[in-house]
Amino acid sequence: MLHFQNSCNLSNDKNACMNCHKRNHSLLNDLSHEELVQLNSNKYRVNYKAGETICKLGTKPLGLICLYEGKVKITRTGSNGNEQIVSLKKPVDFIGFRTLMRENTFMTSAVAIENSSVCIVDKNDFFNIIKNNIKSVSHS
Repeated sequence: MLHFQNSCNLSNDKNACMNCHKRNHSLLNDLSHEELVQLNSNKYRVNYKAGETICKLGTKPLGLICLYEGKVKITRTGSNGNEQIVSLKKPVDFIGFRTLMRENTFMTSAVAIENSSVCIVDKNDFFNIIKNNIKSVSHS
């Protein structure tokens, strides 16, 4: 189920990036309030039941996926055809970060081990913040 955030009242929205208590443990911790507002403007949350696929091998990421609640396994199919767990994700971990940065397709799949919730930040918003941070660092 998709939950779209209301960007009109972000200070009271517990689901807004700037109010997320888990953000302090992620790479988003050092972003300014304005950058967090930008990330939040097109962000949405999706809930998955245990066993549901969050992202599938061969598909392209739509944005930065942050695990908010639950546990997720990252899998691939081994040469013998069996599923192999290559990683486990806990809240605040990102799913498919390298794939997003390379603008590639997923080489693995992500499946919820237990009921989980992810925040998906629009990739254009995320890349714009990276570009702006690079410009501000290079002008310093």
